[in-house]
Parts: sequence; C-alpha cells; structure tokens
Amino acid sequence: MFFSSDRVKREFENIYIDVIEKITDFYEHSTIETSFGDVNIIDIQVSSNLPTIIVVHGVKGAGPLFLKNLMPLKDKCRIVVVDSLDFLDLRYSDALNGENYEHGQWIFEIMARLGLSDVMLMGISVGGISVLNTLAFDTRKIKAAILCSPAGLTSKNGSVRFNWQLRNYQGFNTSLVWNKELQDLAQKLVSDPSDFKYEYIERIVNRFEFRLPKLQQMDQLFASKITAPVYVLAAEHDRLFSAKHLIASAKSLLPNLKGSSILKGENHFMGLDQFSKELNLIIDDLI
Repeated sequence: MFFSSDRVKREFENIYIDVIEKITDFYEHSTIETSFGDVNIIDIQVSSNLPTIIVVHGVKGAGPLFLKNLMPLKDKCRIVVVDSLDFLDLRYSDALNGENYEHGQWIFEIMARLGLSDVMLMGISVGGISVLNTLAFDTRKIKAAILCSPAGLTSKNGSVRFNWQLRNYQGFNTSLVWNKELQDLAQKLVSDPSDFKYEYIERIVNRFEFRLPKLQQMDQLFASKITAPVYVLAAEHDRLFSAKHLIASAKSLLPNLKGSSILKGENHFMGLDQFSKELNLIIDDLI
C-alpha cells in the first residue's frame, strides 16, 4: 500500500491530524523508525502512570478510524495507537503458521523504542494478525490481548455474497476507486454510516493503492505457544469474518482464552456503545 505521490501523502497527513484533533486534545503524535519501516504513533495520556494499551489496526492510515471508540478508556489507560502511512515491509501470508515472526519482532521493537513493558495489546481487523503473531513470538512483556473483529482466527467468510462482490469489484487491480459500488460495500462494514468513519474510509481509499490480505486461520501448533490471556470481540454482522466461526475457532485454538463475545447488530467496524461497554469490562478485569 503506497501513496500515489508526495503531494498526496502531505495532504493525507494533514487530514490525518485533523481527524485526531476532532476526537481528542490529549495526544502526542510522533514517528519512530523500525526495521520494517517508519511507524506513526498516536499517544494518548503519554505522561500518565496508567496501564498502557497498544492498539494495532491492520489498514495503513486507519489509526484515527477507531480512535473515538477507544476514548472511553482514556481515564484508565495510556492508549498508544500504532499506524503506518507508507510502506511497511511485513508479510501477512505466512504470519500465522510459524514460518516467520516478523510482526512480533516489529511490535517488540516499537515497545523498546517507547520504553514500554507489561502492556495490553489490541488488534483490530487485520491488526489481529500482528497481535496473534506477537503473542506466539514472545509474551514476556504482554499482560493480555484483546482482539476486535480480528483476522487470523477464521478463514470462513462472514458473507460469501459480500466477499464475492468485493473480489469481483477489485478484480486483478490493487487500487480501489471510490465510486457508488464501493460506497455500498463500505456501508455494509460500518455500524454507523453517519459517523466520520465512513468519510474517513473514503479518504483512505482515495489516497492509497490497496490490497486486502489473504484470509487465513492461525496454525494450531503456532497458537499453542500463546500463554497470555486473550479476549475476543466479534461483530454479529461482520461481512469479512464469520462471527460464529471466529468465536468457535478462538475457543479451539487459544489455550488461554479468557472471554469472548458477539456484539449483536454490529458490523465489522463496530459502533461506540456496545463496544465501549464490553471493552471497559475487560479493562476493569485486567487492571
């Protein structure tokens, strides 16, 4: 996923910060280097002594997309959102079958750069792959993990029709074009289309070349290495990942699954109310 030009990148960076500032004033923004590419950090409550939660969203430039849903935690946690606005050299195709630990090495590099340990990890959507890989890589600095509509736990589509429409729309191209057909598909992923999320998805699509990672399920042997507590939140109407199969897979794969819920009526990008309630319960349980 790349910007089409430097000018487009600068334009998007301005929009990126503007969206964050519409959500919160209590943040610091920085860029740090990793072996896999530069990473954007949105750091909320950075100067506090609160427990830290690191949030990974798999789609580049999507850090602000779920930020509003995380804000109810700001009095309980330091929230570190990991994001990338440009090239990131991480493979997703074999990240969950034991053939590489790149995502885990990447997350541990980020923690080292920020001087963090004893953290909670949250993986949203494709970010679930990074979190699962990290848990199998090493959990010595990981207190627990929360997976939200995560990739990596099921290869079962949430909606065969939706995924057929998406593949048919995208064809062999890596670039998506924001038109009526794609708008209709995006609306089926967002619980509240009137929310800024819908407009921000449009901005992401218009400014990037885009490729969806291949749907995969974590290898059983790889999953058996996970010792940290894991919580899973699935969306009832997730068109990308079947909530039923996702939860069933989590129960069979994850040896230390502490809780799992299917949020009724929610789409892949969950709304604020139910998600906030469930997330607060998990955080209270952990801290």
